[in-house]
Amino acid sequence: MLEAEQAQPPAAPLQRSLVDMAAEDAVLCLVEMLDLTWATLLLLDDPARPRGGYVRHRATRLPQGAAYDRQPHPAPEPPLWPAALASQEPVEGDAGLEPETSPRARLLGVRSYLAVSLLPSDGSPPLGVLFLNRARPDPFDERQRAIARRLAVRVADIIARSRRESLWQMQAEGERQEAEHAHALLVREQAARAVAESAQERLGFLAEVSSALAASLDYHETLQQVARLAVPVLADWCTVNILEEDGSARRLAVAHVDPTKEALVQQLVDLFPIDPQRTSGPATVLRTGQARVVPEVTAPDVVRSITDPEHRRLIDQLGVQSVMYVPLAARGHIIGAMSFIASESRRRYGPADLALAEALAERCGMAIDNARLYQSAQEAIAARERFIAVASHELRTPVTNISGFAQLLKHNVRQGGLDRDRAEHYVDRLLAATQKLTTLTMELLDVSRLRRGKTTVQLQPFDLAARLRDITARFAAEDGAKHHLIAQLPATPLPIVADVSQIEQIITNLLENAIKYSPEGGDIHVTLAEQEDGVLLQVRDEGIGLPEGAADAVFEPFDRGANAERLVLPGLGLGLYICRTIAEAHGGRIWAESPGEGRGTTMSLWLPKEPRGEPA
Repeated sequence: MLEAEQAQPPAAPLQRSLVDMAAEDAVLCLVEMLDLTWATLLLLDDPARPRGGYVRHRATRLPQGAAYDRQPHPAPEPPLWPAALASQEPVEGDAGLEPETSPRARLLGVRSYLAVSLLPSDGSPPLGVLFLNRARPDPFDERQRAIARRLAVRVADIIARSRRESLWQMQAEGERQEAEHAHALLVREQAARAVAESAQERLGFLAEVSSALAASLDYHETLQQVARLAVPVLADWCTVNILEEDGSARRLAVAHVDPTKEALVQQLVDLFPIDPQRTSGPATVLRTGQARVVPEVTAPDVVRSITDPEHRRLIDQLGVQSVMYVPLAARGHIIGAMSFIASESRRRYGPADLALAEALAERCGMAIDNARLYQSAQEAIAARERFIAVASHELRTPVTNISGFAQLLKHNVRQGGLDRDRAEHYVDRLLAATQKLTTLTMELLDVSRLRRGKTTVQLQPFDLAARLRDITARFAAEDGAKHHLIAQLPATPLPIVADVSQIEQIITNLLENAIKYSPEGGDIHVTLAEQEDGVLLQVRDEGIGLPEGAADAVFEPFDRGANAERLVLPGLGLGLYICRTIAEAHGGRIWAESPGEGRGTTMSLWLPKEPRGEPA
């Protein structure tokens, strides 16, 4: 069957599995990479029943980007299913020249097609077929065929591994129940106790670990508990390290079978943290994602790992006989590593130990990922609720003013006592409230467009000094005597190439913020000067300042300084986020500096005189 129907609207959101993510990434990638009209992945429900049901994952090229949809189907249709499933090489052709091809495909204008079987690399049966379609007679070249084959194998391996994991979990549950039954028998049969205890210890260990990981979403505390559970079942001492965003490793948990030596392990990992550049130890695991086992650590191994006498002293006191380094992974990304070290027990690690360690690490990685996802979700919910509260408050004020002054205007008209001055006063207040409502609405629309990438930068040369002079003059006239606006601008033109309206939006927002966050009045200094190969604009006020650590946070959407919230100053917390996005789109940057609360704030904007490359 040639998969070539027109793009359908996306189905209702479903909980995405690893299989769904792999399928979606594959078809979207192929549509963009190979200039396809359609890319469709047909995934069999059961590889043993090639004529059974399947799920279709399809991406369709559209003018505004690729569209994706997922649709289950009861059974495949001839003629390409059997040929594509049975072949280890791609099946291709031109639908317009093949009379046996699906009439529906020809009706929709499908021409060149390529079908690749999803054959896992372990030789197991095909999991489905990947179809690539073009609406023109443009055959696929060898490079494109090779890309499709490689991607098909990779997707097949990911899907096969995900399905094996589900089967393994079912088997593990069966083994656990069987172990419990065996334990009841072993109570009555003392002769088999030693063998059963060993098996039960490992299964019980994994069950206990799973229970500990499920008990809390605080993975920092949970992993410390897991490290303690790992000794002495798997190690005499155990450490857990997590990768940070900057690539460094942070120790998260340490445990030793001998409580008196745990302080030595703490000292060792604190004084000699993981060096990402090293070619041995957990650093290698963090880079490659492959577990490493050293069954017996020799004296030369110890000498090669020593960095100084203090390092040697700690290693000698702790003793190292055998080690295992196992990666922590989640959704295909390495997020950390676990180290298992045998010392006092003099055990030697082998395949069985590694399998247990990997099972433990897999559960830990999943728990960390779940905890992080939960934390992100909670932060998103909190941000949404904070936004709703702030937006409701901010929108209520102008709406209330509009309603109130409209009622007063109506009442005075009916009473016949409306003179010109009072009418102008009411209309001015209505216009002010309307402008406030318009500004809030435009901020929300700007954020929506920025997040969807719908804004464009219209570049043109203009004199920034002249524009800034006009804007500051307008603000000085409108604000009255409460604030004293001091502008230090170049006497000569300062030309730049940028989007005039967007740069004016940044300047206006910075001046409005300086006035708003200086409720008691004061001087506002505006300076503009050339700097390096760009221009630097600074707006400094004498207002409420920023709390410690808030200089970066105020550029996040819906985030303002805690003192602004405390003083109930108006605003949605969107203006600086919009400014930062516009500045970065021009290849510039914007930042805030403040000596502290009550000591004013300086907002700095640097822009290149001409954009570097294509604007974002």
